[in-house]
Amino acid sequence: MKVEATMRTAMRVLQFPCLCLSFLLMLIGIAHDAFGIPAGMFLYPDGRLAIGAIADTAQATELLGAYSNAFFLGVAALLYLAGENAHTHR
Repeated sequence: MKVEATMRTAMRVLQFPCLCLSFLLMLIGIAHDAFGIPAGMFLYPDGRLAIGAIADTAQATELLGAYSNAFFLGVAALLYLAGENAHTHR
């Protein structure tokens, strides 16, 4: 009984960050097409990995290419579903 209550509380605590992160990833995915903002997964020559909307991509290699929108929107949808289903966990 106590484990179920603890699990339910943990899922409710995770719900808000999941929904916020899904909204942010959705905005990044849409901004890539709508405004031409460089967004995706970038690898810099010094080994740094950057994910999201990046301002300085001159020396970076884009890893996702044309699949960046599908990646961001797909992860956003999964996080949204995880956040929405958090309160119904039993």
